[in-house]
Amino acid sequence: MMQGGTQSEESGQPIPTVSRLLGGRSELWCGGGRAEMCARWSALVLLLVLLCVTVRRAVAVELVVVHYELLGERSPALLAALADAVRAVRAAEQHVLVLNAAGADLGLPADAHAVGVQSMGGLGSVPLVSHVGGPTVAANLQLPAPLATAVTASVTLELGAAGRVGLVGVVPTSLEAERAGGAVTDPLQAVGQEAARLRAAGVGTVLALGRLDGETALQVAQQLPGLDGLVIPGGLRPHAVYPLPVGRDAGGALPLLEAPLVAAPGYLGVVTLTLAADGRVSGWRGRVVPIRAPAPPPAAAPPVAAGTGFCPPVAGQVGGTLSELDGRIDSCSQRECSLGSTLADALLLAAVTPSASSWSEVSLAVLSAGALSTSLPRCAVSEADLAAAVTTNATAVTLSLAGIHLRQVLEVSAAGRGSAAFLQTAGVRVVYDVTRPAGRRVRRLEVLCSQCVTPRYEEVRAGAMYRLVTTSYLAAGGHGYRVLPRRGRAVADSGRPVRDILRHYLRSRSPVPPPTGGRVFFSGQDGPVSDPPARSPTTSTSTERTTTAAAAVTTTAAPPAGGTRPAETIGEALQSTSVSQMVLNSALWSLSGFFMLGMMITAFF
Repeated sequence: MMQGGTQSEESGQPIPTVSRLLGGRSELWCGGGRAEMCARWSALVLLLVLLCVTVRRAVAVELVVVHYELLGERSPALLAALADAVRAVRAAEQHVLVLNAAGADLGLPADAHAVGVQSMGGLGSVPLVSHVGGPTVAANLQLPAPLATAVTASVTLELGAAGRVGLVGVVPTSLEAERAGGAVTDPLQAVGQEAARLRAAGVGTVLALGRLDGETALQVAQQLPGLDGLVIPGGLRPHAVYPLPVGRDAGGALPLLEAPLVAAPGYLGVVTLTLAADGRVSGWRGRVVPIRAPAPPPAAAPPVAAGTGFCPPVAGQVGGTLSELDGRIDSCSQRECSLGSTLADALLLAAVTPSASSWSEVSLAVLSAGALSTSLPRCAVSEADLAAAVTTNATAVTLSLAGIHLRQVLEVSAAGRGSAAFLQTAGVRVVYDVTRPAGRRVRRLEVLCSQCVTPRYEEVRAGAMYRLVTTSYLAAGGHGYRVLPRRGRAVADSGRPVRDILRHYLRSRSPVPPPTGGRVFFSGQDGPVSDPPARSPTTSTSTERTTTAAAAVTTTAAPPAGGTRPAETIGEALQSTSVSQMVLNSALWSLSGFFMLGMMITAFF
């Protein structure tokens, strides 16, 4: 036997062993007589270490990123609900980052805050750099002392098995930093340089956060290969996938954490990032949790207003009517119905925004027949009557839409006559010609003017912009109204369910009279339509009855292999790196490691 080797039975040539590879130094560890046995055990130990490293690299590490925003009110009850939701995620997950990408000062601690905006009334606004609990980050903002000490370009955190995570702040070029004696530099250059510096310092995962508009956010995501994710404020734009996968110029995809349109005054975005061994993001999945304050206890029902004294009071009364308000699906899916018109009037009244030169910027309202189920009785209306008549849980959303696309919305309604998709309106007069082919049935369309002090009906112009209030269900593309999320621009989400808006309308205006007619006409008629030829109405409205835009949006997304396709509904997933695939990869790594171990043991013993 040769020192540090053995001979092959066939060739007689020495076979290298670990003892030979160590240059015969195993005698220093174990003594000359036990050198060969010691070398074998040394090889076994090294192999076990290699196997542990292999298995550790095969098991994916998950990092949970939480970001939040309040879109309107900031009541103590709403802030408490948001804080409870954050605590619940921290308690349920192991590696959690809480980020305040909107930069608002809500008094909630976070691992990093973006620079916000503080209004100075008529003097404009200044950067908001002071936050409670956590650093404020901005790589492209230069401020004079002492404000400069409150902002840092980035922060690095140690998150155990998730490794080192760098958080880079960014502000939009529109930020009025000069009012505070500062300046805003190019976000692409500043964020790119800071991300590269963190990479050189050994940081595995780099995320950016800040108040960027959609176009700038896409440029940052596409052009900066050093980033693993980008977090921006959201909650106002309807889109089907969360997080949004953005294709990089250098290949692959990056998750854009922008929450979709939510029917609530606030949201909590929860995204789970799957990290590779080097810290880079290899996959993700996300969900959006609507944030609402607990409902206040119901107020005592007001007395029935004068003029309805002949109506006996009922338990849980919310108001009264002078006539039955027809909300039957077989009526509302064929023509304008009194309950549909009343609810549309209530939505429009709640969204009216008067100014010195305009009676209201929002001048029309539309909702689908699927939001209704049955009629409201004459006289006293109870809470039970209201719940039975208005079955949708959707909220009121204000959109801005071009006239050409508003006409397309009414074309969808014309094609959906006899179904839950048929529209009930306020501030709209439309003439349908059902003898024309689909897509050309709107013969005339008028809406109330918005740039006027006295409202009057005007012909819709293709290039003009109109603001309308509708339900969050339709705003997200429900009942086939895909033109709304694709062409509409979200202006405001009231967070108020349409049933609550009708309740307030009944309380404040009882006894409610029959609504004004003459909103929907059919070709050849001079007034509101009478019953059309008998058709089989589609009475199934379970989609809108059971679907609420306030429900949590759960989607899954991962870097696509060949680009992305648009999802048809909220909640449809894009996933190219699945959990099953990761489990299979882990199993293959482990099996290969054990096979190597068996071969080495056989060779040495």
